[in-house]
Amino acid sequence: MKRIARISAAGLGAAAAFLACASLAWSQSSSTAPTSAAPTTQPQPSADRDGRAFRQLGERRFDGRADGMRRPGEWRRGAEMRPENFSEATPEEWKEIEAFMQTNSPERLKRLEDIGDDARQQGVRNMFAARYRVLQDLKEQDPELYQIRVARMPIEDKVFELGWRLTRKLTDNPKETKDQLRAQLRLLIKSRLDERAIHVRRLEKRLKADEQRVDELVEANLSDIAEERLPRDLRPQLPPRRDRRGDEDTPNTTPATPAGDP
Repeated sequence: MKRIARISAAGLGAAAAFLACASLAWSQSSSTAPTSAAPTTQPQPSADRDGRAFRQLGERRFDGRADGMRRPGEWRRGAEMRPENFSEATPEEWKEIEAFMQTNSPERLKRLEDIGDDARQQGVRNMFAARYRVLQDLKEQDPELYQIRVARMPIEDKVFELGWRLTRKLTDNPKETKDQLRAQLRLLIKSRLDERAIHVRRLEKRLKADEQRVDELVEANLSDIAEERLPRDLRPQLPPRRDRRGDEDTPNTTPATPAGDP
């Protein structure tokens, strides 16, 4: 009986500790939760005008790509493509964008004039403007990544041009065109791997730095508990802000278009 009593006491102690942690977490979430009723969910259309299904909340950003890499021609869907970047360019800014595209992505710029629909043409212009603005920010914030991405643009442009000719049967020698496309895709993938290697090196550097400050991190967690906050190392782990909105993965704000479109 004494043994059973000890086991019961231990179980009650564990339950009490669990409830205390849950209470602490609840106090954090409830202190910031809004008191108003939850908004009603608006119904979402199931597909766009071309019949492709829209991505629903929680679904993967790039269909069928477990490694998170984009398919050729999907640079427009990068993580840094925040909605505000898609605003219409002023005439002065568009001159800068046009000159930039003429230097780094002339084939895409050339196809802009082939789009007869004015609204869609403006949408593509906004897409060009979004990428230009992102790259200009990156030029100031991260010159190393900026150089890689600008050097990648002519490769992307060549992939676009070859893919356009191949899919629309505008080539007299499809096999040769496909071989050229394969070679450019190899360069494209190599460029993306080079960028990924930079991110890995930076993560390794941060890891080594954190390994040297374990005691400091422990004290920071203790301070959180003393101030009745959830310890920072029990909070949901999110990627760094730049990674969340940076190159490879943020919400796609534009409908997907075929890889051959500008």
